[in-house]
Amino acid sequence: MIDNLDNGKKIKQGEEWRAGKGAQKISQKSNKQVLEEAEKNIEKYRKGDMELTLLDHNQDPVTDFEISIVQKENEFTFGAPLYEPHQAHRENSTDSTYFANYTSLFTDLFNMGTALCYWNERNDPWIEKYQGRQRIEPFVFSVDWARAHGLKVKGHPLVWSVPKAVPDWLLEYDYETQMKFLEVRVRNIISAVKGKVDMWDLVNEALWEPCWRNIPEREWPHLESIEDILTYVEPALRWARDEDPSAKYTINEYGLIYDLGVEDVTSARQRKRMKELIRALQARNSTPDHLGIQAHTGGDWYSAADIQAVLDELSVVNIPLQITEFWAHLSDHPQKNKKETSVLEEEKAEYVQDFYTTAFGHPNVTSISYWGFSDLLEYNNGSELKPKPAYSTLYELINRRWKTKKEVTTGGQGKISFRGFYGQYELQYRNKEGKICSLPFELRKGRDNKEKIIIND
Repeated sequence: MIDNLDNGKKIKQGEEWRAGKGAQKISQKSNKQVLEEAEKNIEKYRKGDMELTLLDHNQDPVTDFEISIVQKENEFTFGAPLYEPHQAHRENSTDSTYFANYTSLFTDLFNMGTALCYWNERNDPWIEKYQGRQRIEPFVFSVDWARAHGLKVKGHPLVWSVPKAVPDWLLEYDYETQMKFLEVRVRNIISAVKGKVDMWDLVNEALWEPCWRNIPEREWPHLESIEDILTYVEPALRWARDEDPSAKYTINEYGLIYDLGVEDVTSARQRKRMKELIRALQARNSTPDHLGIQAHTGGDWYSAADIQAVLDELSVVNIPLQITEFWAHLSDHPQKNKKETSVLEEEKAEYVQDFYTTAFGHPNVTSISYWGFSDLLEYNNGSELKPKPAYSTLYELINRRWKTKKEVTTGGQGKISFRGFYGQYELQYRNKEGKICSLPFELRKGRDNKEKIIIND
């Protein structure tokens, strides 16, 4: 442990960001103005117009027919890391009451899970802390668990040069051999779950950590030149795409929103460096699919206005953004020592709503991950889990306000038109025997979204 910065916090190596002084005011807008803009953007960018034509088996229009339009899945991904499935597999407790309760609450709320594949970590879940002793089964189980429950899957992280995430045995080899081991790791993990993982946090925290050849000389903040960062980021992108070109790959970073109290290393400077890194990769035809923005704080909670300003600034590199690691811990509440916990939890729920609304309302953001699903739950009697107010708020947003459900009747040509959130839908109706039938369709951004559906009875 080290004494970090000037605020008296004891910080472990690799987690220096926890000593951050909190968010700095970036935007002059009011939160009210930003949230109003976000609501308008949600209507404009997250929805599209759909036209369905219902026909019978003779291709004649089905008129004056009552149907339900029910959205089953949002195109936007909302998720959290899969610590619990990983742990349950290792402890052989996947049939426990606790895990069943966890599964229900997680899958009711989110449509994406992040499976964890750390090469090494001080705490679990690690893949190869000891040379030759691969422990990939919990990771694969997490991937399969998520897919079995209809979730999209993200892997995290493949390449991370912070010393705590690099196995000690690896550093006994020369640099060229280390890079070979790194390549084998990236290729083997991706190939083990090829076709099952939709996206990866490929490179983690490159702006703050040494490039691979300089890991033994790390002195945080370790700011490398963009050229030196490229020496391992560019080949990592190539290896990954060789193994699974259909997956999407993210460059994930912290310290882009708030300052950490380090002289001359401001969030504004790191945003500038991130844009330089992305543009350098673009110039080499190695553009990542997403830019990942971590949003867990070591200080105060963020304002909606500052979040919007950061998203606007980073959007100039013309690749989609992801909020990869967001949390809202009570320990970061500006008045944590002045209010009852129940009041803080309610205010946390309001903050979560504002943050998610701001991010979902930004046209360049494609995903939000709440980093630590357990933070949304209360634990009673070991296995009993109860949603906290922030969970309930997210459920209302994700599964009610931001999903489309309509009752409609076809017109004279068998047509119905509606505006809904992008994603997967079911058309539901009752047949002649009164049985509820359902037929799938999709509403996707960039398509004409005109579809003919055959009603067979």
